[in-house]
Amino acid sequence: MTPTPPVSDASGVAADAAEWAASLPLLEALDGMGVGLWDWNLSTDEVRCSPRFQALLGYWPEATFGSVFSFRGHLHPDDLLRVTRLVRTHFDGESPGFDAEYRLRRRDGAYRWFHGRGVVARNAHGQPARFAGLITDITPRVEAAAERDALQAQLGQAQKLEALGTLAAGVALDFQRVLQTAQGHLQALHAQLPPNAEGANRLSEAERALGQATALAQQMLAFSRQQARHMAVIDLGAWVGELVDGLRPALPAGVVLRHQGPPEPLRVLADADQLRQAVLNVCDNAIHAVAARGGEVLVAVSAEADPVGARLVVKDSGEGMPPPVLARVFEPFFTTRPPGEGAGLGLTAAQVIVKAHQGRVKVHSAPGSGTWVEIGLPVIANPPNPPGVALAARPAPAPVAAGPASGAAPAAGGRHVVYIDDYEAMVYLITRMLKKRGYRVTAFERADDALAFMRAHSQDIDLLVTDYNMPGISGLDVLREVKAWRADLPVVITSGHVTPGMTAEAKAEGVIQVLNKQDSVDDLAQTLADVLAALPDRARAAGEAPGTRPSAPQSR
Repeated sequence: MTPTPPVSDASGVAADAAEWAASLPLLEALDGMGVGLWDWNLSTDEVRCSPRFQALLGYWPEATFGSVFSFRGHLHPDDLLRVTRLVRTHFDGESPGFDAEYRLRRRDGAYRWFHGRGVVARNAHGQPARFAGLITDITPRVEAAAERDALQAQLGQAQKLEALGTLAAGVALDFQRVLQTAQGHLQALHAQLPPNAEGANRLSEAERALGQATALAQQMLAFSRQQARHMAVIDLGAWVGELVDGLRPALPAGVVLRHQGPPEPLRVLADADQLRQAVLNVCDNAIHAVAARGGEVLVAVSAEADPVGARLVVKDSGEGMPPPVLARVFEPFFTTRPPGEGAGLGLTAAQVIVKAHQGRVKVHSAPGSGTWVEIGLPVIANPPNPPGVALAARPAPAPVAAGPASGAAPAAGGRHVVYIDDYEAMVYLITRMLKKRGYRVTAFERADDALAFMRAHSQDIDLLVTDYNMPGISGLDVLREVKAWRADLPVVITSGHVTPGMTAEAKAEGVIQVLNKQDSVDDLAQTLADVLAALPDRARAAGEAPGTRPSAPQSR
């Protein structure tokens, strides 16, 4: 190809372009810059292209390329109308030049992005006679821009999830406090009724409903990444098998649930409660997809080679999802279910939980082909099973309200507990539960009042239990002040949001245990009773006779 300069008359158009180009090193310079040149003779419809132009489209060194090349035939269908309009606008004199970005098909069939610029040369009558210009391959720039846009979208989504997570965590923690209060009162009421008393079944149903509400709050905390993780090594195949067995009794009519396990154990490090919530969310979606017409749900666990790990697949035979719906499945609060039947957090929470386990979630679906959700998790080869990491073969049970307390522990021996929590209902319930187990409890809602009491009765206290987050002071602040006059006092810290960092800091300060208030009130009280039972008998260690210590006043 030889470039043709713009001309304003017919004699210029008819000039020998080859001689003009040969007199300048322009062709070699542009070729070295990766610029392809083209010259379109509008009267003969002949197109001449430079070697670089042909190379950009994968045709060089075919000499016949120019005679058969057609811009219209190589333009991407989505760009054809737009580019044609821009060329026509320039030919009509409504724009000074042609300047556009478009895709051209290469010889191998792949499309690449180009930036084309050109100018028309007119004859003596002002009619377009020649159209010449250049193209440069801008595919790397377009792909980089697309990647940047995708990353920006991911950042926006992450910021939205973070904001929603903060909101969800606050709501869930407050929600749990209310649930704990209701659970505690129901358990206390249930304990006062004979087993077959009228209304006992209704209380049991209310306790079960509160257990389900607690599970929902835990799901919201998992979504917000603010739920403490208790990691253990589990055999994923056996664990999922028992989870599936637990789902079968509640299946809708016409739904078949199948399970396929691996031939060998696949061990993963996971928080069984959180992972169970993620898998149940996925299974619930699959069961709902086939519930109306009946169908099959397959839950399969297998090993995968790339990347090395375990693959858990939940596949349903439902109607599937069109691409616009599939693209939104991980959006918080997006659901295809009718109002009141879905919160739109199931897959979102599952994705957050699995990512926290260094795993991944993929969803495949198409109309008429069902939906296939794949969860990938890293495996542990020859797990060392260190202290504190148990090999669990069975999934954690669903959160349910605990039954009535079994009564006072025989070994309680009147041990004295100081309990501090700024939440009045929690103070009342924990005090009541510990007293039922045979312990003396002095409880406070204000840390200052508790500190004043403990200074006056420092040797008459067996255990200090304090909330971590309180107005104006933290549980660790209380601990540090108490240690100044009673360094040997055992201290337990409770919190509705236990994190590894909080636990490490508390243990460094001498706290014997950090307990999560997400458990039911009865479970929390029983854990405190277990802690007390494991403590040495301070009275005997001091050479006192049991029961000779002065009695402390009760604040409640």
